[in-house]
Amino acid sequence: MEPERRRSSRVVVQDGGSSALLRGSVPAVVRDISSGGVGLAVDVLLEPGIYALTALFRGLCVATPVRITRCRLRAPGEAGEAPGDGGWLAGGELLWRDEADAVALRRWLLRRDAAPF
Repeated sequence: MEPERRRSSRVVVQDGGSSALLRGSVPAVVRDISSGGVGLAVDVLLEPGIYALTALFRGLCVATPVRITRCRLRAPGEAGEAPGDGGWLAGGELLWRDEADAVALRRWLLRRDAAPF
């Protein structure tokens, strides 16, 4: 097993994830999120690069650039697969333009740490 490289723990998004858009038109499902990164399920291969991300959660809207660092084809029967998830799994770093937005996400994650969303 590969050692954990993330700087902050990610919270798994329950019930098939949360809806999101990349570049305003590429649908995505948020599978997990932390104050510094995000895991996405998408229907298309994403090349590494910077994308505009807009994601909606209960009580929070995240709109920030994300640096996609990896994208791989989902393995058949891979754990955590949910209806509506795309065939590709992407991960990336959230690039906050405004520290207040990052603080809002950290607070939101703390409130949800004990309860699934």
